[in-house]
Amino acid sequence: MATNQTANYQLNQWEPTDQVLRTDFNADNAKLDAALAEKAEVETVSALQTAVASKAEQTALSQLTGRVEDLESAPRLVAGVYFGDGAESQFISLGGTPKAVFTISCYGLTFTGSNDAYGGLALRKTMTWSRYGQLLSFTDC
Repeated sequence: MATNQTANYQLNQWEPTDQVLRTDFNADNAKLDAALAEKAEVETVSALQTAVASKAEQTALSQLTGRVEDLESAPRLVAGVYFGDGAESQFISLGGTPKAVFTISCYGLTFTGSNDAYGGLALRKTMTWSRYGQLLSFTDC
């Protein structure tokens, strides 16, 4: 039987006068096997945690990318105010070709009389008359 043991795993340490027993070797081997198995398990769990965290981040990124794509393809509403300057025509940039434009007078009217109109709805590739007989139209860019 060993006189001394190691500090961490209490493995047998023999002195020259100690009797060496097979059971001591078997006990040491069992302790080493258990310690190595625990170390392997900890490393495996750590690797799995890293993989899961990476997958979770990738899933979140994929979901966010899909949401951004949805928002970018969603219809946008642009509102603004324009006060005419008496020019025969006026180009107003909306950042792209709209599908529809709705105009109203400064009083919120969309009345159409016999000689002129006060606002209205213009759809892409169609025309409508705006106040003072000016033509409101679309140009595909």
